[in-house]
Amino acid sequence: MIKKADILLGIALTLLCLCLSFFIAQSDVSPKYVKVTVGSELYGTYDLSQNQDITIKKNGHINVIRILDEQVQMIESDCKNQVCVNQGRIGRTNQSILCLPNHVMVTIEGEASNDFDSISY
Repeated sequence: MIKKADILLGIALTLLCLCLSFFIAQSDVSPKYVKVTVGSELYGTYDLSQNQDITIKKNGHINVIRILDEQVQMIESDCKNQVCVNQGRIGRTNQSILCLPNHVMVTIEGEASNDFDSISY
């Protein structure tokens, strides 16, 4: 038999979960930037909020990344397998695009971000 207290507890827990979900979704307000490395060398850092195409010419290889609507995508590469191009867009802190044949790594970084890939207890 369900009592009034059980119903109130269920409603309170549901509201708490909704509030926490909203807070977590809105918590990533830190400024973000795109860090590009080729091999172990920093090629450059770029503002994620500024739409632009960046051509990376290094070690005889060419990669082109596009920053658009606060997301990054590798739109062109001269590597054979094209995994980096087919990966699609990324937009969250600590996500990366790797072009292993050309040794290019594109990472989104930011200050004190609260992005979670998973939570375990």
